[in-house]
Amino acid sequence: MSKIGRNDQCYCGSGKKYKKCCMDKDQAKSRAQHEEEMRKSAAHDDRPSYSYQKGDEDELPEVGFRDEDLDEKMHLDFIAEFDHLEFADKVKHLTNMLEMKDDVIPSVAFESFDILQSSADTGIRRVEVNKCIDLMRTAFPEVFSTDVVFYAKWYIANNLAAGNHEGISLYFKEAAAMAGKGIDTFTELIDMLAYHGLLPALLEGMRLAWPKIKNSTGLMEWAVDDFTLMLSDFETFDWLEKSTRVEKPDFDELTGRMRSFFPNFDPTHFQEYLTRIKGESRTGWTIKELALTGKTRGNIGLLCQEYLGYLRHHEGVPFTKGSLICFAIVDYLFERQNGELTSRNKKGKAKRENNRPSHILCPDAETLDIFLTRKINVFSKRVHKVGAILELIPTWLRFLESKGLLDYDQKEDTFAELISIQATWLKILTKLSHDQALLSGVSTAWGSQ
Repeated sequence: MSKIGRNDQCYCGSGKKYKKCCMDKDQAKSRAQHEEEMRKSAAHDDRPSYSYQKGDEDELPEVGFRDEDLDEKMHLDFIAEFDHLEFADKVKHLTNMLEMKDDVIPSVAFESFDILQSSADTGIRRVEVNKCIDLMRTAFPEVFSTDVVFYAKWYIANNLAAGNHEGISLYFKEAAAMAGKGIDTFTELIDMLAYHGLLPALLEGMRLAWPKIKNSTGLMEWAVDDFTLMLSDFETFDWLEKSTRVEKPDFDELTGRMRSFFPNFDPTHFQEYLTRIKGESRTGWTIKELALTGKTRGNIGLLCQEYLGYLRHHEGVPFTKGSLICFAIVDYLFERQNGELTSRNKKGKAKRENNRPSHILCPDAETLDIFLTRKINVFSKRVHKVGAILELIPTWLRFLESKGLLDYDQKEDTFAELISIQATWLKILTKLSHDQALLSGVSTAWGSQ
């Protein structure tokens, strides 16, 4: 489970930030538990041992906080005091502590930087945060490595917000070395770099992480599978981009990489996949062939592979960014068809929906909203994935129209229905991210349909 930061959504499901919901209650509970432990410790320690003799009073142990109790209390008091400082004073306090090489407790460092990052609401402040992160990395490498995935996420997000790519590859590689200990957050980092088309940095870091992810005993099987699919796609995208610059690209080199990921690799099917994402497929589809039931279910995946090629070669979208929506479209359509994207009543039961989507391949406002909401939760915030989906939905509709699967009026009706979703989610993303490229992309894409 990922750490819960002060500015994350509260785990109780209220929708509020943790610091404005259950944090005070949790801290009070923690203090009460330690006070009770201290009381019990005192009640035990002030009883003389069987060897006690009158006159030995000076040798009795002092009663008070045990070391771990004292550490916890000091931790809570420090964080509370640090949280109330002005931003400049937070930076000064943290910088002094790091430069003086004072002892740093990993959990205290993490929460301090979490507070500092949450206050970084301007470009200048984000630069100051990254200076502190750089200092932390050099002054306390062992403490830094404990939560490196989180420090890397903050550092990279701050630089991307400013359009600055310096240091991104370095921090992503360092996070990759510990990816198994924070796979949810590392996946958010992958989304960030994929959205911005930073394929070389992605490959360098993910290749480093791959052996540890593959052999990890602490990750769910589906998490390993997802990582494998992402890396194999990025390897494919890299080969495709390079193949345009050489006369005879080495196909055997690429298939060799794929065999290292998939024991049952089929080169024939893979070649067909390449044809689709290169934009060379001439398949003519009918709505009947794309029904989401029976033998036709797999056709949706093939159509979305063609969509990825359309994005790259007709819309100029990087493969990595396009992949954030292409395979999400498949998930969305199947989940909607299976009734998994329904709202629930107060008793937690799914409400019966009588309204079917106007088109089996077009998103509708209600289920799309639920689908996106599930990408933003206390354990993982797929902000850039959500942003890519919202930004690129107009291209999905244009693609369907180009394939003769959607007429102009149906496209316009879908735009009209979804425009409120775009506006609502733009407000949500503005609170969750300072990435101006992301916010601008979601804001402007819907005016160019």
